[in-house]
Amino acid sequence: MSNFYAQITPGGLVVGVPELAGEVSAPGLVPITQAQASADLFGQVWTGSEFIDNPDPEPVPMDTSEAARLAQKALAIRELPDTIRFLDSAERGEASKLFPEWRPDGLAVEAGEVYRFEGDAWRVVQDHTTQASWTPPTVPALFEAL
Repeated sequence: MSNFYAQITPGGLVVGVPELAGEVSAPGLVPITQAQASADLFGQVWTGSEFIDNPDPEPVPMDTSEAARLAQKALAIRELPDTIRFLDSAERGEASKLFPEWRPDGLAVEAGEVYRFEGDAWRVVQDHTTQASWTPPTVPALFEAL
């Protein structure tokens, strides 16, 4: 299941709308619906309870260190499947929570997607439809451990 968020600056300006595999609780990320993610939220302002048109259409200055931190965080989440193997087991367990749980009920999965199975992260190697007997650790032709 995908989770959608509005990425906001400390001043409330929407600067991004990421789609993440897991639930995230972090400053600067506001959970939104898929319908809201499809709408044009960029440049709107989060009031704490709703999104409104920016009353000050001039660009809101952002501390460049804050912008760099947000960009670095977005990159880290995108690169996580390739770097998770460098984490210790406790960190890997926490990081794997960002990925959706693997399901045996006929879910169509595509190569490159990452799923969580029994606390570990697994990357899909080839497109297929999940089956109860094809769990990630038992079918290396379909999954690789991260």
